[in-house]
Amino acid sequence: MIFFYIGCLFYFIAHHFIQFIATVTVV
Repeated sequence: MIFFYIGCLFYFIAHHFIQFIATVTVV
């Protein structure tokens, strides 16, 4: 259960991080 929570948290952070990088790259 803990690993599942960490995985979801990591996916959530990575998703927003990728969007942030994409936005900065476009601008």
